[in-house]
Amino acid sequence: MSVDTELAIYPATVKTRSDCKKKNVIAKAKITQAGGTSATAKLVGAPTQTIEVNCRVLITKRPVGGTRTAVWAVSLPVGDSTTLTQRIQDSDLLSQATDRAMADVELRYDAGKYRFYDLSGRELCEHSTEIDGACDKLEHMARYRLVQGLKNDQESQIKIKTTLTAYDNKTLPVKGGDSGDLTLTYQEGGSKFNRYRLTIKNESAVAVYVNLFYLESDFSITARYPKQSEPKSIPAGEDWTYGLDNSDKLLIGLTNGEASLKDRIKVIVTTKPVELGLLAQDGLKPPSRGGTKSADRSIESPLQKLLRAKTSGTRGQMTDDDILDDDWTSSDVVFHIVRERASNTFAKGVLSQPLNVGEMSITQKPEGLTGSIAIEPFESDARRSVGEGIVLPSEFLAHPELCQLLAKPGARSVGQAGLVVKIETDGDTHKAVTSDSPLVLDVSKIDPQAEMLAVTHDGEDFLIVGSGTHGSVTVNHLPEDLARTRANVPRALRLYLFKKSGQPLPELGLHYFERGGDISKPRSAKRSDFKQGDTVALMVHGFLSDTGWMADGVATFLRNDVIDYDHVIGWDYETIGTGVSDNGSALASALRRCGFGENDGITLHVYAHSMGCLVSRCMIELHGGDKFVDKAVLAGPPNLGTRAADVSHGAAYLLTLLLNNVVVIPGPSWLGNLVSGGFAWLINGAAGWSDLKTTSQIVKTVNELTEPNTVPYLVLAGLNHAQDEASAKAKRIATKILDTGLETFYGGPNDMVIGQRCMTDLRLGTYPLLTVKELGCSHGGYYADAAGRAAIKQWV
Repeated sequence: MSVDTELAIYPATVKTRSDCKKKNVIAKAKITQAGGTSATAKLVGAPTQTIEVNCRVLITKRPVGGTRTAVWAVSLPVGDSTTLTQRIQDSDLLSQATDRAMADVELRYDAGKYRFYDLSGRELCEHSTEIDGACDKLEHMARYRLVQGLKNDQESQIKIKTTLTAYDNKTLPVKGGDSGDLTLTYQEGGSKFNRYRLTIKNESAVAVYVNLFYLESDFSITARYPKQSEPKSIPAGEDWTYGLDNSDKLLIGLTNGEASLKDRIKVIVTTKPVELGLLAQDGLKPPSRGGTKSADRSIESPLQKLLRAKTSGTRGQMTDDDILDDDWTSSDVVFHIVRERASNTFAKGVLSQPLNVGEMSITQKPEGLTGSIAIEPFESDARRSVGEGIVLPSEFLAHPELCQLLAKPGARSVGQAGLVVKIETDGDTHKAVTSDSPLVLDVSKIDPQAEMLAVTHDGEDFLIVGSGTHGSVTVNHLPEDLARTRANVPRALRLYLFKKSGQPLPELGLHYFERGGDISKPRSAKRSDFKQGDTVALMVHGFLSDTGWMADGVATFLRNDVIDYDHVIGWDYETIGTGVSDNGSALASALRRCGFGENDGITLHVYAHSMGCLVSRCMIELHGGDKFVDKAVLAGPPNLGTRAADVSHGAAYLLTLLLNNVVVIPGPSWLGNLVSGGFAWLINGAAGWSDLKTTSQIVKTVNELTEPNTVPYLVLAGLNHAQDEASAKAKRIATKILDTGLETFYGGPNDMVIGQRCMTDLRLGTYPLLTVKELGCSHGGYYADAAGRAAIKQWV
């Protein structure tokens, strides 16, 4: 049901459509509200007799194009957004989604290109370079979806049964049926393994006519039967089979190297001979508006008129009286075509040569690791499920322009068919995989350039188990499988290789946040912004973050409850490949260019978080910032580094917390900054991350200083006292990734990322102007914690 649908109400004695005569109508109504399971109608005029509970209702007029494709647009320029809105308003094929989760297609503008994704992050077709072309493709997809879901809402006398079987009925019997989802295994070796036949049994009391269409994943609709002729009738009670004739072979396969596809055969059956070629359209090209016999609109059947109106996206209505004498129904055979998976086994011992698995190979493995490995196809849907009900990381799926599953190029120039690496290990041999003896996969034949993260799911959490670049993936940890119950049961882990699909360029530098302005679009700070007597709050973010979240929530709190600062500025810097001292030096120089200096008459307070605390200390203690900084709040500071940076799994632990939505790094941009910095640092290390080690030279240098010592510091040290889901999840992840508990790993209380002593022992406790406030929060909650805010207010 949809709004404006018109209804005719009949007495309870009316049982079939043939009884629905106009003279029998006792009332008319129109739908005023429609939901997923119910609708509200309003009577049109007065009923001719009492409407009883068991009365019959027939739809007499319905809006065309009830199945619309919902579009979610992201980052469109203002003018293009207006164009898209207008095109949607003018079309009965499209609608504008108000929430991404409710969308059918996501349209994303990126670097002059319009790209199309489903909710799993799969790119649906080739990009467009202008908005009108993008709208054309959206309507093309919408037309495909409309035909895909096409069915007769009215009661039909037609009853059919469809069955798909292997051509020789021996090679691969397949269970078929109305709307049955099937899985067909594609076998290399010729058409005899991949040829099928479709049988339609007419269980009706009348003869019927068949139109048969093949719907492929590139949004093409091919009219397979009839071809340039009127369809033959199938008498009542008889069968008809398509695919027996060599001129009309029904071949189903994977022709371009893809791992899997989902296609369907659409069967439309009528009681009158009609040719529905108007439904056909090419893949990824502007669709044909006409069929082989539909140019003369004066001889179109009522059904043809209805379908033409629906698929052209024009506004209009067809009355039920127009099609009562043109009975029809439809049936679908939906099937997944899956390539036979490539697999191999590995025995105890060191590999003497690469172990090939299809287009992938193992080039190195621990001596004690035994088991098997296979490449499986990836299938996802709008609910973001994969494989055996596993949900993929929402952060990755929400940003396909940054991160996508590693995959072979999809068939027919449509997106990608993702790959899953399935590893089954014998008993506890998975424990042989360590940083010193990793499992190394060569995927250079699939993608020789990609930087990758290896992610698995153990039934509870997403776990980062390795990374790689230039076609080589190093797996240095295989976690316990919670589904494993006995030592002799093979352990099955599926690795999802996410590749970096974009190279965002973060906006770095000293930013100025206008009071009441858009925090997502700060401008560069300049000298003319500041004058004597001003008060300034400087925000310095932490690892993988940015200052947007601080300029929003933190600045609002400060201005309302602490000091109504004249100016709020933020220092955005690259956190992975640039050392903290270099970032501190650059910050000092940027502030001097804006007029900050000794005796400048400006009050400057620094509010830093995590790595930003060490950057701020370098700016103040090594690069002359003590001459113009008046106070500094250090929230979760790695003053003595962090043990997470000391061990090989530390970075994986930190990113795993992020991947599982355990909030440890505030701000929405961690994934973009991670992708910008690349994944290789997980294995090779990087300057920024290495500077956070407890043994790093920069940590040693700043803590051996005796001066300057004139800037007061407030250290906020979180001890993670909360007994909530996030805390429990962090402790669980630490056990899986770090092989020990959080407190054991950090040597005592911690905020999930930094140990208590590493936060509080600034200059090993000798700094004269140091105030320490211990809190119960975790690493991401300092500036939101009530006790933390109270401490800042009192101290500042």
